Amino acid sequence: MKALARAVINAALYLDLADEESLDPDLALQALEEIGYNLGYCTPEEKEALAQALAEMRAVELEEGPRPQVLEFLDTFMAAFGLEEGQPDDHDPEPPERMNLL
Repeated sequence: MKALARAVINAALYLDLADEESLDPDLALQALEEIGYNLGYCTPEEKEALAQALAEMRAVELEEGPRPQVLEFLDTFMAAFGLEEGQPDDHDPEPPERMNLL
C-alpha cells in the first residue's frame, strides 16, 4: 500500500510544483482537486500508509539536500488534503460513482 501512497504523493507533488510552462495551472488544479476528492475516502489504513510514505520521503529529502518547497509540501500534505486526525469526515463510506475529470 505504501507504493501506491508514494505514487499519489509524487503525482500531487509534481502537479503542485510544476511551473506554468510545463503544465497548465488550471489542469493541475483540476487534477489536484480530483486527487483530494478521492483521498477523502481513505480508510484509516490508507491514511497510515500515506503518513508512513510521507515520513520516508521526508527523510530521503533531508538526506539528499533538502528543497524547501518539497519539504513544505510533504509536511502539509495530510492537512492540505483533509487527512489529519480530528478533521470531520463528511463523506459517505463509499464514494458515489463519478466520472474522472482527466
